[in-house]
Amino acid sequence: MLINDEISIALSSRPLKDAEIERAKIRGFSLEAVPIAIDGIALYVNPQVAISGLTLAQLKDIYTGKITNWNQVGGSNLEIKAFSRDPNDGGTPEYFKEHILAGENFASSVAQSYVRDQTDSIQKTSATPGAIAYGTAAEVCNQSTVRSLPLINNQNQPISPCDGQQADLTAFTNSTYPITRQLFVIIKRNGRDAEAAGVAYAEMFLSQEGQQLVQEAGLVPIRR
Repeated sequence: MLINDEISIALSSRPLKDAEIERAKIRGFSLEAVPIAIDGIALYVNPQVAISGLTLAQLKDIYTGKITNWNQVGGSNLEIKAFSRDPNDGGTPEYFKEHILAGENFASSVAQSYVRDQTDSIQKTSATPGAIAYGTAAEVCNQSTVRSLPLINNQNQPISPCDGQQADLTAFTNSTYPITRQLFVIIKRNGRDAEAAGVAYAEMFLSQEGQQLVQEAGLVPIRR
């Protein structure tokens, strides 16, 4: 929408793609991605799922259909039902596909039941035995109908994305939690009002007050 002149500013939960940069150049302007915060992606499961954590390799195998039962990762004999949004509909599932699945497609069982949004995902996970899903930690940690799931990092430590009912910003800051990503304001560099608005919007987020609001929203400030 930003490239097509439908909006003047964009927020993005993933970096710009080379193809997007090239499309902007063809239209006579450039795009700049200004990082404003760091976010953690939290995994969460139906409360009946009783495992202590997953490795990133196990997570990939679940979402690509190689692991289909919780007993394959130390849980009980319970079929796994993995939920995701369509990667064409949002930055978070697109990031998940590119960085967690290494570009592989979601399993057909996942693709056939894409959820509408985060609310739909939480509702279906809480209602479905064996379910697993993912989302921005700040939108997951305060939920009572699902259980956040620790991820096992490179030091073989299970690290939760949550500290009580809040995102664990310390784990995101020191990178002990293994799935973090930057959030960006995308500025259209065209020398016009859209560029001025984008610069002002980014500067607002990067101000002392803006970074405080970023932290209150459950994200890690870029400027600390």
